[in-house]
Amino acid sequence: HFDVFHLTGHASIADDGQPFFITETETGDRYDGKAGEIVDALRFRLPRLVFLSGCRTGQAGEQGATPSMAEALLNLGLTAVLGWGRPIGDDVATLAAACLYESLASANSLVEAIANQKNEFFEVENVIKV
Repeated sequence: HFDVFHLTGHASIADDGQPFFITETETGDRYDGKAGEIVDALRFRLPRLVFLSGCRTGQAGEQGATPSMAEALLNLGLTAVLGWGRPIGDDVATLAAACLYESLASANSLVEAIANQKNEFFEVENVIKV
């Protein structure tokens, strides 16, 4: 058992509206992994939190007709999933994740850690834009 599963990389939404996370096969070929396949890989070891740090993992496909990858994971039995609703740069995503994990390590609840991350994220975003 583990508390957090952090998957970072590239993700998107296919033309048919299905979200995917770009992974690779055992031989190194590209493979577009779907939410069900992520849950299957975690089967019997479901973490308390999954952080999908990939672009658009929190964005629904086809104007909401298809659930986001984060929502699909929740529908498949995970209890807490975080994802990005839009494209995000690696540097900002890394800083936001560091803030989230620092807050969790300080014994804050997940809700408090997310609130702290949001405040820090916007501060970081403003610094980067200057």
